[in-house]
Amino acid sequence: MRARLLYVLASSLLPSIYFWQEGGRISLFTALGFLSIVGGAQVAVPLSKAAAPVTGQTLAVVVNVLLLGHRQALASAALYVLGGTVARLPILAGGTKLEDRRPIGYLVGMPVCAWVTGAILEPTPTFVGIFIAAGVGQLCTVATGAAWLWLLKVPFVTAVKSGFLPFLPGMVLKAAVAASLGNLFKVN
Repeated sequence: MRARLLYVLASSLLPSIYFWQEGGRISLFTALGFLSIVGGAQVAVPLSKAAAPVTGQTLAVVVNVLLLGHRQALASAALYVLGGTVARLPILAGGTKLEDRRPIGYLVGMPVCAWVTGAILEPTPTFVGIFIAAGVGQLCTVATGAAWLWLLKVPFVTAVKSGFLPFLPGMVLKAAVAASLGNLFKVN
């Protein structure tokens, strides 16, 4: 029940809000999804050999897919990317602004994470299905980030060692948390 209660409540209490699919405007849920990703960015664990810290951003994207659906989550992630790269808002890990080009690949990977997670999750909203969808979605984010590092002329092996491998344990943990939350919320 992808937060249908919230949808009904918001649409009845706030009739002036047009939803993304219908009115072409940013909805309340897209804005809330954006804020959840910003909040996830504040949970940052720096790793000594990683290109970026491990954050809660991808977990927030996956939870947005579970609660809001993949379209709203995709819109939230795209808004986050625009806010971090184009507007240079201080919304990145630890409340920082984009100061160099290294994290751009990870940012661009977040909407990909939302889309892939939603595409995989649609037919299989079980614990295992959510775990797999969350893991593959996050894998897309990290792979996009490592590929971006390689495009920035970082040697391939270094890009994999610093931009991909350090994030694997965190991805598994975040996928398990997302699957547990999805099971708790009885996402169908």
